[in-house]
Amino acid sequence: MEIDQILNDLNNLRLKTERKLTLFIICVIILAFLLLKSIPIRTMEEGFANVFVILIVITIVIIQFGKKVIVQKYRNTFKISVIPLLLKQFGNKITYSQLGLEENYASRTGMFGHFTKYSSEDTVNGKIDDVNFKCSDVKLGYYSGSGKHRRYVPVCHGQLYIFDFNKQFKTNTIIRERNGKPSSNLSKIELENVQFNNQFNIYSNNQHDTFYILTPHFMEKLLLLESKHAGDLFMAFYNNQLYLGIHNNKDRFEPPLFEPITNNTIAAQLSDLKIIKNLIEELRLNEKIFII
Repeated sequence: MEIDQILNDLNNLRLKTERKLTLFIICVIILAFLLLKSIPIRTMEEGFANVFVILIVITIVIIQFGKKVIVQKYRNTFKISVIPLLLKQFGNKITYSQLGLEENYASRTGMFGHFTKYSSEDTVNGKIDDVNFKCSDVKLGYYSGSGKHRRYVPVCHGQLYIFDFNKQFKTNTIIRERNGKPSSNLSKIELENVQFNNQFNIYSNNQHDTFYILTPHFMEKLLLLESKHAGDLFMAFYNNQLYLGIHNNKDRFEPPLFEPITNNTIAAQLSDLKIIKNLIEELRLNEKIFII
């Protein structure tokens, strides 16, 4: 009954938010049209295309900013109402925060390489199957070029997972699926698994420890992981932890705005949370036989 009441309250708030946003968009478009009509005819004749484009850009920016403000309360209410409720299914050792991970979690291993822009939200932190973990939505990227050619280049828009690893090691090993080098001063190496070498670039400061971590069985697990998850993978074995970045352009825990919140919506949110447990099981991180 609790979830039914929550869904009912959220849908009422969603409808109010949808109406506010629709009214706001209509008002902005009307104001933009009136402003266009108020521009002197001579100015319009001399540079109609430029004036029209500028006005369209300004209108879009205002609508996007207004949408963010109007929808914020609804987004926050959905997250603080639904996500903690779903987390109870995984035990009482997991917490949720709308705040993200600090930037040093993304930069300390060097696995993402160069980035100058960073944001993060929606952190889940705790323990599943006796494995400590934390994960968060992240957006990393940088700007390339200048002037008209300046553009934003995404590095990883998706999730960053950090797990305690079931082996102890001193090396820093990085595995990247995408082109580009990590920012750490590591050497590129190759392993005996040809398929793994073709799929990933491996960097390490201690080849012996890398072989210790990346056993033939574990490499097979990583290849299987890559085939199951859409998007490019970034991995680092650092300070006895596994860092995993997935560049899938997915923003978790976002509620629908223009369609009802249903049990299917909740099931989709639960599926996003189950990924954490699935990763622990797929990579067998809950097997402590290597910890000494």
